[in-house]
Amino acid sequence: MSLFNEMLIFMAAVAAGFINAMAGGGTLVSFPVLLAVGISPVVANVTNTVALYQEQ
Repeated sequence: MSLFNEMLIFMAAVAAGFINAMAGGGTLVSFPVLLAVGISPVVANVTNTVALYQEQ
């Protein structure tokens, strides 16, 4: 994975975390970015679910 892709994923993760902290819906940012950098849809979905999970 290139440095550009890693930085893109990092920035998307920060944006998704901010969106989730304010109103929820960070998946709308993080999932498409994971798909755009070439991660398979199943792996992107699992990664997204685990990364954005917070226990109530």
